[in-house]
Amino acid sequence: LELVDGQEYQKAFTYLTKKLKPYEALQSHPDEFRNLCYLLTCKNISDVERDWDGIASGRNRLAGMFGSLMTDTETTDKANGGGDVEVPPGRLLELLEQAVEFQISSSRYQPKLLPPITSLLHDYQCFVLPNA
Repeated sequence: LELVDGQEYQKAFTYLTKKLKPYEALQSHPDEFRNLCYLLTCKNISDVERDWDGIASGRNRLAGMFGSLMTDTETTDKANGGGDVEVPPGRLLELLEQAVEFQISSSRYQPKLLPPITSLLHDYQCFVLPNA
């Protein structure tokens, strides 16, 4: 939505076909992917998405939805006999950083400098130049 809203249609099309298309089989509603494709033909997001108030409010709404999911999970934990469970701020980021650090430390070759991690979608693989 952000790319279409910014009238970056080529980037939106590339993102849709390369990043989202592989997840089409996992959609919760049968027309979700087709609806996203339809958005590429629109000149204005607000014509289709009445609640769209721009990028910032869209991100805030998404963060609120994620927060309510976390609250629902906490409620489920309490119902299953767990005590008061509160997720500390930044916990997800901390867990992701630990996962990356573990993958780097478990790799066959240890880098002297920590490499930039560009994606969490694939496991870390160190870059090794072959001997000539």
